Amino acid sequence: FGIFFICFVLWELYFHQKQIRSKQRTTFLFLACVLYGWSIEWIQGWMRTGRSYDLADLLADSLGSLTALILMPWLLKKLPIVKKRLPFVNRLY
Repeated sequence: FGIFFICFVLWELYFHQKQIRSKQRTTFLFLACVLYGWSIEWIQGWMRTGRSYDLADLLADSLGSLTALILMPWLLKKLPIVKKRLPFVNRLY
């Protein structure tokens, strides 16, 4: 859940900084995160490393991406406040 939330947020921040905005990009990013989660689960089931394909993990990965998708407008509004209170963020973003 958390890793896919962070992955989505970081990619959105990158595109926001580059001023690339569109609903198609956001939809593509969400689907890319879900597809990445599915591929990880598929590989775990295929490689016989003691791990198995788990639908619950896939659901958690998808929910992390969906949560980031829903919260992204709020996070972008809060970004100037974060930059003001945490000066090192200016170097990161």
